[in-house]
Amino acid sequence: MLFGANLKKYRKGKGFTQEDLAKMLGISRQAVVSYENGRREPSLMTLIKIANCLCVSTDRLLSRDEYSIQNNVEVVRNHIKKIIGNRDLEDFCKEVGLKTGFVLSTDKLESYVLGKVLPDKIVLKVLAMYAGMDVESFYI
Repeated sequence: MLFGANLKKYRKGKGFTQEDLAKMLGISRQAVVSYENGRREPSLMTLIKIANCLCVSTDRLLSRDEYSIQNNVEVVRNHIKKIIGNRDLEDFCKEVGLKTGFVLSTDKLESYVLGKVLPDKIVLKVLAMYAGMDVESFYI
């Protein structure tokens, strides 16, 4: 999920359209759209080509540098706290389960709220579905 937002940000920063980037990479525009929307992930070779075309490191594209990781934890943490609101964590986990069918542990949710760990992609998708939002908005 974060990769797509970064790809879009750096592509636009270079002034490239999705079509421009697709041509440079030798892939379809729809593939670029799918990467940006988080529906697909590029192969390692394509990721390297993307980084080269955009003059950015793969770590930066994947938000693997220390600043980005810490910043992402804070942004995601704040979104989760907004979604939970004033509800008890245990009650919230039950609500999520009833609405999505996904079992979310209270202990895990607490670790996300405290910023101890960044939730994985599945948890973010479930929380986004629960809140009626796009998973990419967790990183904005």
